[in-house]
Amino acid sequence: LSLWHESHINLKSVVSWHYLITEIETVRASNVASIKTLLPGEHQQVLSNLQSRFDDFLEDSQESKIFSVADIAQLEREVNVCKQYYQELLKSAEREEHEESVYNLYISEVRNIRLRLENCEDRLIRQIRTPLERDDLPESVVRISEQEKLKKELDRLKDDLETITDKCNDFFSQAAGSPSIPTLRSELNLVIQNMNQVYSMSSIYIEKLKTVNLVLKNTQGAEALVKQYETKLCEEDPLTADKSNIENLMGTLKQWRSEVDEKREVFHALEDELQKAKAISDQMFKTHKERDLDFDWHKEKADQLTERWQNVHSQIENRLRDLETINKSLKYYRDTYGALDNWIKQVEETQQKFQENPPQNSKALAKQLNEQKMLVSEIEMKQNKLDECQKYSEQYSTAVKDYELQTMTYRAMVDSQQKSPVKRRRMQSSSDFIIQEFMDLRTRYTALVTLMTQYIKFAGDSLKRLEEEETLKNKEALVRGEFSNLEEQQKAVLNENKKLMARISELEKALEKIRKQKLQLEEELPKAKEDAERELKKQQKKMEEICLQKAKAEQEAKRISMELEDVLKEKEAAEQELERVKQLTLKAEVQRNAVEENLRAFRIQLEESNMIRKTFEEHLRRKDTSLQDLEQQKKALMEELKKKTAEEEKLLKLIKEMERDLELQGSSVKNKFREKEITDIRRQITIIGRETCSDIFREKQDIKNIEEFQQIVDELTMA
Repeated sequence: LSLWHESHINLKSVVSWHYLITEIETVRASNVASIKTLLPGEHQQVLSNLQSRFDDFLEDSQESKIFSVADIAQLEREVNVCKQYYQELLKSAEREEHEESVYNLYISEVRNIRLRLENCEDRLIRQIRTPLERDDLPESVVRISEQEKLKKELDRLKDDLETITDKCNDFFSQAAGSPSIPTLRSELNLVIQNMNQVYSMSSIYIEKLKTVNLVLKNTQGAEALVKQYETKLCEEDPLTADKSNIENLMGTLKQWRSEVDEKREVFHALEDELQKAKAISDQMFKTHKERDLDFDWHKEKADQLTERWQNVHSQIENRLRDLETINKSLKYYRDTYGALDNWIKQVEETQQKFQENPPQNSKALAKQLNEQKMLVSEIEMKQNKLDECQKYSEQYSTAVKDYELQTMTYRAMVDSQQKSPVKRRRMQSSSDFIIQEFMDLRTRYTALVTLMTQYIKFAGDSLKRLEEEETLKNKEALVRGEFSNLEEQQKAVLNENKKLMARISELEKALEKIRKQKLQLEEELPKAKEDAERELKKQQKKMEEICLQKAKAEQEAKRISMELEDVLKEKEAAEQELERVKQLTLKAEVQRNAVEENLRAFRIQLEESNMIRKTFEEHLRRKDTSLQDLEQQKKALMEELKKKTAEEEKLLKLIKEMERDLELQGSSVKNKFREKEITDIRRQITIIGRETCSDIFREKQDIKNIEEFQQIVDELTMA
């Protein structure tokens, strides 16, 4: 019974020990991940189970002889270590949970900032890639205000990012071993990088918008200035044949020229702003790969305004120069015209006096006739002056027409550039007035010449009549009839003069029609000029393409010539290699007949390939066939070698069997016979081995030669 009681106590202590060890192993197997899966009450239950198992073990092992005091002390230490280990696990789990909660908080804040930043970036890029309305200054101001609001939002976002960055850095230093740190660090670095990029892009874009705003203001100011002077130059101030009017126009143009020179700084300021805008646009493209969609238009607009401003300046200079020429021509014309007009008036007054006070006797009539003849001579001498006056009138008319043509061309150019051209009324040109004035002078001169000629004739007839009147009174009626005829002739001359005047008016109408056609042609001239320039550009483009093709052809010819030289060198190397192959083929004639035939065929093929390059591919195909035959022969020889080797092995086995028989029989006679037979067999084996070695050597030599020739063929093929 005592033994049974002792066994029962021992078994009970062992069972308690087993349960305790199980609890200890369970605690030791625990880790942070497994502890996280337990509820808070279960943690304390694990420790209480361990302690209860240890208490049960202590109670059950008091009378046990299996466990000593040292064993119990060791188990107690292990239990304490397990408790400490489990407490540390609990602390680690709590720390990791705290770190994970902090990580989740920070990562959510970082991702929230990233979403806000991406939203700002999308809005910014959308604004950058949306071009501004052309010449819309209010929209530019609105865009600047929107970007400033976005910049303020980015500033607030940047402050939030700096705050969370400081928090994350503290978290990194406190929880250096946390596995979530790399993810948070990468997310934070990515957001910081994006923030720097978006902030830089926003700063550059705001600066660009402000610069574009200044460019737009300067452009509008410059355009208003250009339109102001273009409108002044296009005003319908008539150019009259008045020296004071021309001088007033010249004074106005000179004043405009001085104003234009003074206001040139407007375009210098516009150019400076454009340079700033270009630098910002280049910085935007270089840093962020975003192309400026507005700069090219503003640059083109500024270039157009500069060109129009230069046209204004050149138009003023050209008009001043033309007006000086017109003023000189008008002065020369007025001088000659005034002298001729006064002289013709004097002659007409004299003729009127002669007609009002006709002579009463032949002496007075003869005196008057002499005066009239002298006056006719004077009239004929005035023909040069009249031609000179005509020359000056034509010069003035040509200069005025050129001036008007230049003015009309400039007006047409301005109308094409402006959206609402000014309506102008049609005015009569001063050149027409001068031409008409000179034609009237010439008509008066012609009428005066005709009248004087008729009057001299009439006066001569009258003189004869008066001289013969005394003796020939009977002819008075005839003279009166002749006088009436003269009057009729005079009327006819007057009628002819009227017809001439009508003809002159018709010529004026035709001249007006020609002038209208000329204006129409001048209006069509810019279009024809543009077509000609377009055709000239096409021809220039074709010439550039032809030159490019010519250069390519020359390069291709050089490349082909170099390739030809390389081919010739390779051909010489191939011929030398072929010569070497010939020598090798001559040395290989002593080899076996089958190989010699194949080599001879191969050498023939090489010679044929050197002479006939066109059949080289066929030769290569025959060479491949020959090589295949050689390979087959090589395989056959190797099989034969294997057979001979097998026979030799069989003979060696036979020798070993015969030696074994000799040892068993022990007879000397039979031994001698066997030794003799063995000697003969060994001799046969030696002979067969030598033949086999010789055959193997020859086959190896043949294979080596075949490989050399195959390499040569490959080199030739590559060449």
